[in-house]
Amino acid sequence: MSKALGKGFSLQTLLDRIADKRFEVVTLIWPCTADPQNAEQQVRALKYWNDQDAADMSGPVFGRLLSRFVFRQAHLPANAEACQMRIHMLAHSMGNRVLMNVLNAWGNSIGGGGVPLLCRNIFLTGADIPNTALERGQPGYAITLAARKVIVYHASDDRKLEESIVANTFRDGFRGAIEMTARLGDYGPESLRKTRDNVHAIDCDQFNEQFDTKTEGGKSRSVGHSYFLTDSEEAEENPSVAWKAYYQVKGAISPSLYHMAATMLTDRVAEIGTKRKLKLSPDYVFAPRQPVPPVATAQPSAAAGATNPVAHASPPG
Repeated sequence: MSKALGKGFSLQTLLDRIADKRFEVVTLIWPCTADPQNAEQQVRALKYWNDQDAADMSGPVFGRLLSRFVFRQAHLPANAEACQMRIHMLAHSMGNRVLMNVLNAWGNSIGGGGVPLLCRNIFLTGADIPNTALERGQPGYAITLAARKVIVYHASDDRKLEESIVANTFRDGFRGAIEMTARLGDYGPESLRKTRDNVHAIDCDQFNEQFDTKTEGGKSRSVGHSYFLTDSEEAEENPSVAWKAYYQVKGAISPSLYHMAATMLTDRVAEIGTKRKLKLSPDYVFAPRQPVPPVATAQPSAAAGATNPVAHASPPG
């Protein structure tokens, strides 16, 4: 929970710097286990499988939450106003499996097989689901129906997803299921032609490792999995607040987060290169319609209860 809250507050702080406090971040937490960095491969695989089961069981729970929101919008109490805010969803790693299960649970139990057009944009980062998941007839197809645009950020040298492929291969041998395909977060959709036209793939190979390194035993190694925050793994220190241990706001802001902000602010996918196959690089410069000056300090949301440190807000490069 502390790690999830830390990432949520980090996103809020960084988006405040980029877009002058135009967004409000809401963190959804599901019961995954801590990442056992130094554990043996067998232990890591068992914990990974437990997380898969938890992600599957979280679907109906969050599906009920979604149903309550949709019901309230359709049947407002007296003198109440409908929420007019645009909703954007960011799913990372196995959180993509949670999102997939949420929408399928809602559609199968309440929506008559369909899902509501809930989001303006859905951003899938380092997605730990099969690379065929967004195709028609596949479990992730519901994601493409729930948003106007679905943006997939992927990197072929994502070390965590390499481990995921191994873990799924072993588990498939036990249960006879077929999930030994490449992951969506590796190379993006297997075939964009088999997805809806609202699906966009963005190659993050050029910077993902730079924005996600881990130091263990005095040695630094590239992971390239959580590359949507900053390029510094140094967190803010405040022992009185548990989530501060994961509050990552130092260093340069990731090009993928700048791209997300540009997409949300302009209501179109910020394209670089050929259509629907984008590529970002470390020298990518975010350029909103109205330039936002660098912010010396940024105030967190009221829930944070603390003042953020001074940090430079210029984009990387």
